[in-house]
Amino acid sequence: MPHRFYLYFDDFAKKWLAQQAPKWKNSYRKSVERNVHHYLIPFFGNTLINKIYLSQLDQFRQQLTEMEKEGGSRTLSNARINNILWSLISIMIVAAEKFKFDYPFSRYRALREQKADSSPMTLQEVKRFLDYVEPAWYDYFLLRFMTGMRSCEVHGLQLKHIDFDHRLIKVRQNMVNGEITSRFTHQ
Repeated sequence: MPHRFYLYFDDFAKKWLAQQAPKWKNSYRKSVERNVHHYLIPFFGNTLINKIYLSQLDQFRQQLTEMEKEGGSRTLSNARINNILWSLISIMIVAAEKFKFDYPFSRYRALREQKADSSPMTLQEVKRFLDYVEPAWYDYFLLRFMTGMRSCEVHGLQLKHIDFDHRLIKVRQNMVNGEITSRFTHQ
């Protein structure tokens, strides 16, 4: 069997980021870069890409779940840990394909994520809130309560996307980290 040259994880991860980043919105790119540089490279950085196994992923995930704030509560939620690990999984899928080795995480299962504890306001509570809100904010909160639009959608809304004749709001843009982005840009 011919000898293959494998890269270290940190080198491959940086190349992967450079190839993938143009496909992503800026906010998403920054999030993935933070995952890779803050979490993945410090743990896997000097490991050959073909020598990363499921047991190492499990060990890394355990470390993430055990991180605590000063008060003793967990630093990272299961959803955040799954988000961090998505970057690792994506990198490893590409590496296994490129260097022709067996993808090591086929038996991996994401952490179970807790459902948000939602208790929406009643219509009576909404009306009461709107009775007391400053007049400058009334339309904003009315829009938020009555449409179900997300914050990023409301903040990215432009007048040209409101069809008053048909009583229709077209969600075409988002405001993410102070930047207007197209709603339909691939992430």
